[in-house]
Formats: sequence, C-alpha cells, structure tokens
Amino acid sequence: MTRRWTTSLIVAVTLSVFSAQAGTVERWRTVRQQAALRQALAKLPRLAALAYFDDRAFNPPASPPLAIEGGIFITLVGPAPDGHPVTRACWGSLRPDAPDLAAAVAQFGAAVLHEDYRQKPVQPAELAHLQFVISLVGPLVPVNEHEQLRPMAEGLYLTDGSRGAVLLPGEARTAAWQDATCRQKAGIAPKAHVYRYRFRTLVIEEPQR
Repeated sequence: MTRRWTTSLIVAVTLSVFSAQAGTVERWRTVRQQAALRQALAKLPRLAALAYFDDRAFNPPASPPLAIEGGIFITLVGPAPDGHPVTRACWGSLRPDAPDLAAAVAQFGAAVLHEDYRQKPVQPAELAHLQFVISLVGPLVPVNEHEQLRPMAEGLYLTDGSRGAVLLPGEARTAAWQDATCRQKAGIAPKAHVYRYRFRTLVIEEPQR
C-alpha cells in the first residue's frame, strides 16, 4: 500500500526538502506581521471542507499569492468528555503540491476530512463541533541525538533517507517517545541510523465558534 504524507505517517521525501530555509523564515515573518492574512487563512479550511461536502469546487478568494516555503498541516480539534480538546484528524505535507499558500491550506482543509487513515472520515454533522488549526512548519534543524529534542515545543521529522515520519509539536511528551514513535510509524528499526530534524510551527487557529 502506498502511504502518503501526514502527521505520524510515512513520508517519501529526500533531504532536498531542506533547501528553502531562508524562504521559510521569510514566510513566517510575513504571516506574523499581517493580521488580515492570518484571519483570511484561518477561514479557508472550513470553507474548503464545506465545499467538499457539497461536492463542489472551491477556489480560495483572490489575494496576493504567498509562495509555499515549508510544510503545512491541518488539524481538526474537537471537545472530549472531560473538556480537554482532542485531535479528530490531521493531514498535511512537508512539501505541499499547490501553487501558493492559500491553495495548500484549502487543499488540506478538505483532505483532512477523509485522508487521515488512523481516523474514520469526518461527517458533515461533526463540523459544527470541530475547530480547524493550521500549522506552518518552520526551518528544519538537524539534531544528532533524541535527547536534544523538546517535544512539547518542537516537532520531529525523522528519516533514514528513504522513509520517514513526522510528529508535530505537542504530540509527544517525552523525547524518547517522540523518537520511538517516528521510527515505528516509518518502519525504521529502533537501532537503525537515522537523520533527525526538529522544527517549530506557526499555528493559526480558527476562531472558536
């Protein structure tokens, strides 16, 4: 079975993914400085999801295009019985195949509804109780040992050069679990040599409904 890029899922990439670090920093700066841009991006996943359920095409509103210079993930968050938020589904890529940032956010806003193989497809009635969260992946920084990882603040991309997996910040509480889980998801042996890259994310949350 061919596996596609997603959080905690095998990703088929090579080390060439790390060539655009300067562009990633510039994209972060642009998004951070423009509140109107963040607000516009925050709305896109839900608009794309509604279009998906209506079986119609969705084109993001016209705006100055912002180039994609890093990974993008969309997480659907819902309430749990104890009141704490839980992840309903997550989908994204370290190398989005879309013409610009808005298009990528919209693309994954629809894909997260049905592409996360760990979860059942999201149903239309659930949307009212779910929040879309966008994670823009920052520069990927090489890490020699997993003890250097800070999983609550930093995500991990782990690869042996042909297979790999991603965990976003906060998905793991300990560095050892973060490293072991990435290995497991990628099908990499516990003692096999790997390359590790940590990263931070710029998070854009949809306003609470």
